[in-house]
Amino acid sequence: MVGALFPWVMVGLMFAASALAFVQIPAGARLPMQWGIRGQVTWRAPPAVALFFAPLLSVLIIGFMTLASAGAGPA
Repeated sequence: MVGALFPWVMVGLMFAASALAFVQIPAGARLPMQWGIRGQVTWRAPPAVALFFAPLLSVLIIGFMTLASAGAGPA
């Protein structure tokens, strides 16, 4: 049971860290999301996209894996 909750706890911590960073970003700022081969920023995103992309992607991946393993039965 504890092993099944661990990924969700980690995602919760990711959301908390993103929320703490989000409130510190000035209004109208755009955060770097991608860099070119020479180290120059090639794409910037609004703070909500930049900070919550990874936690939301984690929810999708963990949710998919949870649903996929639900029908697999015991290993």
